[in-house]
Amino acid sequence: MALGGAIARLGDVNSDGVCDFLVSRIDVAVWICSGKDGSTIREIEDPGRYGYLRGFGHSLAALGDLDGDGVPDFAVGCEEDLDSGDQYDATVFSGRDGSELGVLEAGHEFVVVAAAGDVDGDGVPDVLASRWESGQVNVISGRTGETLRTIRRPPEIR
Repeated sequence: MALGGAIARLGDVNSDGVCDFLVSRIDVAVWICSGKDGSTIREIEDPGRYGYLRGFGHSLAALGDLDGDGVPDFAVGCEEDLDSGDQYDATVFSGRDGSELGVLEAGHEFVVVAAAGDVDGDGVPDVLASRWESGQVNVISGRTGETLRTIRRPPEIR
C-alpha cells in the first residue's frame, strides 16, 4: 500500500504554532508529519510487522488531548488480529511521544476509528469505533476505554 493509505489532521504536536497531520502506509507505519514543512516528527511502526496484525493504519483519528498533557492524541485502526488470544483492533497513541495509551477492543474485524468529542461530559474526548459488517458503531470513553453506547444499523437496511 502506498503512502497516504489514511490521513488525518492531528493538531499542533511540536508547539510550532502550525497544525500537524497523520499519514499511514498500511501494514508499515503511521507518521506524525509537520504541517509547517512536511518533515517527519515521529514514526509509529506497525506493532504487527511480525505477523500478528493486518491492516495497521487502515484508519486514523485525531482525538484531542486524552491524557491531559496538552498535546493531541490519536487512534490507529487495524484490520484484523491474527493472534487468536487478543482482541487488538485499534490503538490509542500519545501525540507527545508515540507511546501506547490504550487498546480499543472491538472484535477481530476491521475497525474504523473517528473522534466523537466529549460525548459523556467528563471533559475527555471520546472515540467512535466501527466493526466492518457488524452493523454497529461503538461510542467508547476516552477516559476509561469502556463502551458508552452502541449505535446499531436500522432493521430496514440489514
